[in-house]
Amino acid sequence: MPGESSRRFTQLAGFKNLRGVGANTAINRILFSLILSYIFLSPAFAQHPLTWSQLAEVTYSHTYDSTTNTWQYAPHFPPTLQSLDGKKVSITGYLIPLEIDGDGNTYALSALPYAGCYFCGGGGKESVLELRLKKYRQTFQLDEHRTFTGTLYLNPDPWELTFYLERAEVGKL
Repeated sequence: MPGESSRRFTQLAGFKNLRGVGANTAINRILFSLILSYIFLSPAFAQHPLTWSQLAEVTYSHTYDSTTNTWQYAPHFPPTLQSLDGKKVSITGYLIPLEIDGDGNTYALSALPYAGCYFCGGGGKESVLELRLKKYRQTFQLDEHRTFTGTLYLNPDPWELTFYLERAEVGKL
């Protein structure tokens, strides 16, 4: 019977209350809904590859802090970096264990191996970021070369590292 397959499809697709609507119209509505979902939801879940040269775009100014009576280097973030603040990114670097809190779960990721990194005087503050791992008590070796994915945050506090990766996990985007 003509139109029977169209009626059956609209019932199966959840369009049983649409009178006189054929299968093509139902399919078009489904496709339209999927396309709109993709357009509006993809920016919220977009992920960005990040390079050390992008992080190197940060500049520092020598400023006086009257509360601590000291001079310090305050970071200034260009719009390109500001646009990545709070975004999911992935970056590759060398792991450096930091036992600041004694839990064995504090690491930095560096653009350079330990012998040339920020802590040994070889690189600038922009060449290292703090990893805040998603899984607790992971163990990595010094200078292990890994890619991490997490949420990038820009840190204006001159007494801490300039960047950190929150909920960091091993792996690419």
